[in-house]
Amino acid sequence: MDVGSAGNKGRGQLETELRCLWSELLGLPPRDVVPGSNFYELGGNSMLILSMQVAITASLGLECSTAQLMEVATFADLVDCLYQAAVN
Repeated sequence: MDVGSAGNKGRGQLETELRCLWSELLGLPPRDVVPGSNFYELGGNSMLILSMQVAITASLGLECSTAQLMEVATFADLVDCLYQAAVN
């Protein structure tokens, strides 16, 4: 993953912004996106993964591959992955 200005974001801010992205993509209220939430179990699919990839790049300044997004299905795992990429 390549990072842009997202390296300056704190973990909490990254989590909040990513929660909003998931909420918008999946049509759920943000309170329904919790650390153990599984993207696919909440209604996600491969087409939404592509939309999420674009949204992460546009709004968070991070780039990640489709394969990386498919490997980290839970919200907490994705936050961890993106945060680690941002601080490294």
